[in-house]
Amino acid sequence: MRVFYEIWHEPLMTIGGTHLISDVLAACGARNVFELAQGFAFAVSAEQLYARAPDAIVVSTFAGNEMLAASRWQRFAPLAAVQAGRVYVIDSALANRMGPRLAEGAAILCALVDRARGAGIEACRRGAERAGDKRQVNRCASSAPPRRARRRVVWPSRGGG
Repeated sequence: MRVFYEIWHEPLMTIGGTHLISDVLAACGARNVFELAQGFAFAVSAEQLYARAPDAIVVSTFAGNEMLAASRWQRFAPLAAVQAGRVYVIDSALANRMGPRLAEGAAILCALVDRARGAGIEACRRGAERAGDKRQVNRCASSAPPRRARRRVVWPSRGGG
């Protein structure tokens, strides 16, 4: 599951692979689409975003601003993630601040990744059924991740103490 993580909307900004949120995404079984880009946080162009074609988009925003934050993504309607409705919102106070609430934010982020993954599998299955391709229906089902009752998030040591 390839994820674009928005930290700001104007200009459109995201995080690089050295950011802790990239580690959280990895623990959730997802990849930051800008994980190889240089920099901690930076602006990206629409062209860069289209070139990376994320499977899902996670928008971090302030509590109470969720609907507006998600609606801004309609300008990127050609992206498959937007077309499929895989644009999710997370409270920036939980996910973007390095503190004790980050554990709660990580659990929510993992749940959003699981939800996006499930939506992708369902879309695959529906498309294969419409086309009458029974083998593809089975391939969609076999790509489903195993269900886990509990997810343990462990971050690698960053050194320095």
